[in-house]
Amino acid sequence: MHEAIFNEKNEVLANAFAAGLLMPAEAVKAEVKKNTSTDSIGYGALVALARMFEVSLSACIYRLLNLNIIEKNEAEKLL
Repeated sequence: MHEAIFNEKNEVLANAFAAGLLMPAEAVKAEVKKNTSTDSIGYGALVALARMFEVSLSACIYRLLNLNIIEKNEAEKLL
């Protein structure tokens, strides 16, 4: 039981580290600001952002969610 919790926490930390490495917060925020004209990011802009940072669409969505760029309900719709 404790090992499972430990492994889960390590996986969360590893994912957060990878996200920060592959999609640095300031770079992501700058690209979103540059390429969106409203408060929400469109699907096309989302795909372009994922391609730019060479990550999967789902990884991009989770990163935007963790950076508070998109809301949870918006992320759930996109996933």
